[in-house]
Amino acid sequence: MMQNNPLPDVTAPSRAEVDACWLALIDGRVSRSAVHEWTVKWVESESLWPIQDPMVRNALQHLHGFDLVSVPGQPGTVRHSLSGPYLRSLFQVAQEYKEWRRNCDVYDADPEGYMRSAKERARREMAHLEAREDDS
Repeated sequence: MMQNNPLPDVTAPSRAEVDACWLALIDGRVSRSAVHEWTVKWVESESLWPIQDPMVRNALQHLHGFDLVSVPGQPGTVRHSLSGPYLRSLFQVAQEYKEWRRNCDVYDADPEGYMRSAKERARREMAHLEAREDDS
């Protein structure tokens, strides 16, 4: 990472490090593109999955996408680190941080229950998407 960058540059980030990164983004101490660059080594490779804490993996995936913008003239197409309005405002980034922190608390209270619930939500969402495809 760049010198004087508040983002940690470690092999596998801790929950405290992704938390600090998210807060630095919200507070404007680090840019969206710097956050994206920091997350690339985990999110765009197989390195994400050895990270034991699923809440860290989840945070990295969120942080990786906060620099997404719509591509002008290409409806439905998004890219990282282009100029233009971001898909998520800083307010939305802050709201997603709060939701992530709440989910961390739920996970910490009952990791197995949280994972069961997350898998069930994913199954419902997949069924919903498949039903929409069948309708078209």
